[in-house]
Amino acid sequence: MRAGHIFESQPDAKFWAGERYYRRQHIEINDFYPLDMSGYGAGAEDVNVGIGKLAVAFLAGARPDIVTQNGNYAKSNIDVRLYDLKGPAGLWAAWFDFATAKGGTAQNGSTLPAGTAFPTVNGYAFGLRHQRLEWHGGYHAFSIQYGKGAASNFSTSIEDPTPFLKSSERLLIAEHLLFQPNDRFAVMPIFIFQRKRDGQPGHGFNDWASFGLRPEVFFTSTSPWP
Repeated sequence: MRAGHIFESQPDAKFWAGERYYRRQHIEINDFYPLDMSGYGAGAEDVNVGIGKLAVAFLAGARPDIVTQNGNYAKSNIDVRLYDLKGPAGLWAAWFDFATAKGGTAQNGSTLPAGTAFPTVNGYAFGLRHQRLEWHGGYHAFSIQYGKGAASNFSTSIEDPTPFLKSSERLLIAEHLLFQPNDRFAVMPIFIFQRKRDGQPGHGFNDWASFGLRPEVFFTSTSPWP
């Protein structure tokens, strides 16, 4: 459910409730989502705050395979975003998330042994994004984000509950662009770097990098038929 044009002072503001793919960020060449807070919830977006737009949402996800005395193992998130900020070389955006994964004791029917207890874990994450939507015939997007504890996966999905989840952390840097110098050729390079750890004692950081490019050749005109 979504509604807009409710307040004259905020003609672009929209209010919503239900399940949705929430403002997720996508790198198309390898189908990677640096940020995906999709889930059930409610919120407001496109609120004009003068320097840009604001979105605030409550979002939640649950694990059907883990059941506690409180129901399905679930994580709740408060997601705040400030975007469409005009600045040097394009548009800027900032993001913050506070997450809580409610603990409990596993019940019969869970993938965890019945009686396994795990604590409630909080966490936070934040990030910065820069975009140039008109750049050499294409676009350029760069993001950097960091998360800790229950928010360290930049998603409403929930990691396996462990006593060490509160110490997990992740740094993610992503850059992708489309460069099209003429009507016949374009190229789409990407670079992704991730550094994370699961928080377990004795486990260090795990580094992962991905990079590549997709050349594109146009054999016919991309313009509409006359």
